[in-house]
Amino acid sequence: MAYNHVAQGIKHFKNNESIEAFQCLNQALVIDPEHVEALVARGALYANKGKLERAIEDFEKALSYDQNHRNGRKYMCETLLALGDQCEESKEEDKAVEAYERVLKMEPNHEKAKDAIYNLRGLAKDAEDLGIDIKSFKADKEMMFRFKEFIQLEKAKKETEARRASFSPGNRMSHSRSKSPIAARSGSAGRSVSPFSQKVSLVNPTSLLAPGSIDPSTSNIV
Repeated sequence: MAYNHVAQGIKHFKNNESIEAFQCLNQALVIDPEHVEALVARGALYANKGKLERAIEDFEKALSYDQNHRNGRKYMCETLLALGDQCEESKEEDKAVEAYERVLKMEPNHEKAKDAIYNLRGLAKDAEDLGIDIKSFKADKEMMFRFKEFIQLEKAKKETEARRASFSPGNRMSHSRSKSPIAARSGSAGRSVSPFSQKVSLVNPTSLLAPGSIDPSTSNIV
């Protein structure tokens, strides 16, 4: 009976009948509170309605009964990413990082989660080391993409220099005390001024994109 209610709930969802879909899924969970498919489907509906915390609760409960449920894990990751985006928009960076780290606990190689954490933590540190203020263009996707490329190039240069120094014992000490490539080119003993930072001084931040939605109709039962 619970299974039939879940199937009917998904049918209502496909017809854009959210109220009826919730009613069917709730009824399925009254019959069987541990029904994994009902929990996953209802969680997906909650996520689509923007009730991310409620969705995560359903996904967590479903995965406590079946930790390898494919859609449960997939939807959980997507909802945590959406929650992270939401926290970033409200300037709650610690909560955003926590959400992204939960994704990585489930999927250690999740590129979006790793990139999001780097944007919040690692990128600012790399920028500071290079004497660049990223606040003026942090919300600009194109400029952030260019800046990441710039960071990668600078890191590659430093790694190359480090490898060369390792083959020259007499230069190890002098190399360890040398300024960064950007600082050396700028001629400044303090914070360096890179060519990149000169290009972004007039960039205005833009709003973040809204997270995507989840389709509960892809539940394992259909």
